[in-house]
Amino acid sequence: MYDQAREERDQEVVDDALAAWGLTRAGSAAVQRVDPLYLWPEHVEVWSLFHRCGTQWLFAEGVRTGLNYPGVEVMLRYTVERHARKQMLIDLQVMERAALSAWEERRQKNG
Repeated sequence: MYDQAREERDQEVVDDALAAWGLTRAGSAAVQRVDPLYLWPEHVEVWSLFHRCGTQWLFAEGVRTGLNYPGVEVMLRYTVERHARKQMLIDLQVMERAALSAWEERRQKNG
């Protein structure tokens, strides 16, 4: 059975992911201009990890609730040197909380 509300939520997730890179979906109703992102060199590695973990978001009723930490742990083991993993996880959690807060703020604003 087709669920239009779910389809709209799925499209919103895709649109959010594309917007993070300054892109829009072909045929998208709204084109949003995104300011360039300037990243300090010491944040590039955790920014990359954050994006590699993009498939690890947990959802409840269509809303992101946090990262799936077993999946994050696998990503850490495969992509981050052992001595740097603890700090990388701490930094990732800061980004996770900021992202969840921003998405919640946007959700409240858009109703």
